Amino acid sequence: MAEAEQTIQGAGASGQLLADFRALAEATTADGVPRHALRPVLNWLARAIVGREGGPNRDMPLYELCHLVNAVEACGNAPDRQAIFFHSGGRVAPSACARQIDLALAGDGWRRQGFTRTGDGIGIDYRDGNFGINFGRMPFLIALYEFLCGMEDYDFYGEFAQIIDEMTTQADSVAGIQQAANAIARRLRRYRKAHLSFTPQKERFEAIYGFLRERAPELGMRVNDDDVLDFWRHHSSGNDFRGYRTVFNAFADFIQALDGAASGAAAEGAVRIGTDREEGEVDPADGAMEFGTHGDWRTPFAVLDEPPAARIKFFKKRGEREVIELLMAYGPHAVSLPLAFLRLESFGPVQSAITTDLQVKRGAQSVRRRIACEDSESYVAKQAGFQTALAHVRNLQKAILYALSHAADMSPDGNVVSLRAGDPMSLFEAARQGADTPDIDGEAAARIAEEAARAFRALTRKGFTDAALEDDVYLNGFREGAGAVLSIAAQIEAFLDAIERLAGTPPGLDTRHRQDQAVFSAQFARIYGDVL
Repeated sequence: MAEAEQTIQGAGASGQLLADFRALAEATTADGVPRHALRPVLNWLARAIVGREGGPNRDMPLYELCHLVNAVEACGNAPDRQAIFFHSGGRVAPSACARQIDLALAGDGWRRQGFTRTGDGIGIDYRDGNFGINFGRMPFLIALYEFLCGMEDYDFYGEFAQIIDEMTTQADSVAGIQQAANAIARRLRRYRKAHLSFTPQKERFEAIYGFLRERAPELGMRVNDDDVLDFWRHHSSGNDFRGYRTVFNAFADFIQALDGAASGAAAEGAVRIGTDREEGEVDPADGAMEFGTHGDWRTPFAVLDEPPAARIKFFKKRGEREVIELLMAYGPHAVSLPLAFLRLESFGPVQSAITTDLQVKRGAQSVRRRIACEDSESYVAKQAGFQTALAHVRNLQKAILYALSHAADMSPDGNVVSLRAGDPMSLFEAARQGADTPDIDGEAAARIAEEAARAFRALTRKGFTDAALEDDVYLNGFREGAGAVLSIAAQIEAFLDAIERLAGTPPGLDTRHRQDQAVFSAQFARIYGDVL
């Protein structure tokens, strides 16, 4: 639960908010099993609570929730439909949600028209629009429902129930759903205002803030690559900022804190959900409101290191994973500060080696050799390493496509695919989601299917065998790992694009590395010269 609580605490959560969250997060089933999964459910919930889940409109999850409540209310004739679905007490999972819906429909069907049980969720046709909810999203929405019921010691419960009751009286209209979502959003914004401070309190934050303000007061809090280097050069004489990586970490935290403050402000002043643009409303059908466009970064390797994906060897430690490990750890921060990150990749290991030499007393000669930075890897070599890593990841995507297509028994006839991570309509993504794909040229699809099969069989490692594809555990591992591999590919591509821009700008990558080599060598001499 550390990651979810870190999201909440980083936004300045009060003791009451933490207690409300922990009450839900620590809930167990009768067998003592956690009711809600940490990843992704509790992490999504934490971001929703602080207003970082839902793209441009931070209250979009509430709009989703209202649609789900509407569907549950229309499902069967049991008098306690909401309680059965949202407060069952069992382990919350997509399969459990599907079972509950099917059990309710088996008895009495839909109480109202416009609802459809689809292959992966529920579709709703309103007289003024439509909406769809996937079973995979329902565990998060159930957790959000429970949190709203219990926040501030159930103080909101009565009002929440009344909003839902009023909504279901006009449940054939999207407008009625919007009205309920906005009413809940107003109450949640008051809760955030009372229990989130969004105020960073760290000394490192204040040091960076003062440095940037003094450096360029008229430009605000913009951070560039040289800010990181110059801050380190001015502050590395003390213990707090001696390591360049420590400084890069501090700047990443600083940027994240500013983003959190901006998210808090956005959450407090979130626009209303609706279609009246003159009144400042945001249309939920607008493509700009996609989920996951904002929020805290988490390395995709965390997904690959957890079951069920951990059963499959997507990456070898040496030669495949270690090259991009740091890039995945920093994510968007590396892309926004590409030169600063290249400096970290090239000269960070040199400083770590100096520290090790001093600790194990290897002698002055070894330290002097390190200080010269002659062993630092050039930026061009780093670029080549990322390009090689991307080639492996793209091959992985093809291999995973074969696994997922095999599992779904998908035919290559008439399906188009683009295996680039940025294409949301790719067959890879469709196979991962279990969705239908657009029609395309059968010959092209057959060629891609052949490439996918060849890529799968060329990977002689755990999980990449036809026998493994008969095991549901491995298939679930491929489904979970597919999203992480997509994220890794997108991250490498974005960083390589940033490096290309650096390479195309004078003085170029080679000259930049030689210049930085002199800068880091001189600074290392200042830091460690007195111990030689």
